[in-house]
Amino acid sequence: RLDRGFDRLDRVTLASHRVANIYRQYLKNPQFKHPVAPADSETVYARYPLRTSKKEEVLRKAKEHRVEVSGWYATPVHPILPRDWKKIHFDGDSCPRSAQRANEVISLPTNDKVDAKGLNKTLDFLNSF
Repeated sequence: RLDRGFDRLDRVTLASHRVANIYRQYLKNPQFKHPVAPADSETVYARYPLRTSKKEEVLRKAKEHRVEVSGWYATPVHPILPRDWKKIHFDGDSCPRSAQRANEVISLPTNDKVDAKGLNKTLDFLNSF
């Protein structure tokens, strides 16, 4: 059973690398900023994060066009909503950069179910945005 888990992990890791490299290579719209990882690291993305100043508009239009783009990391302490920050003793003004990023980050799928058709649809949508 554990061996199957490791096989799945290998597939997910390979898919993440493959899909992230395609996004990095073919997404050329300057309205979207790619993540920068240290050169000596091996990054495996659960989802591929992009920064944009038009987060809400991108999310709305992606939904209209049936393109899988999500708004993960919507708050500095995602998934906890602002109304619940007091429960965890979080002050919304304590992390201004994190708050700014939460308003900018969208994410794209990287899993092993992402196929060429889905990639092309996503890239066409974002590059024409």
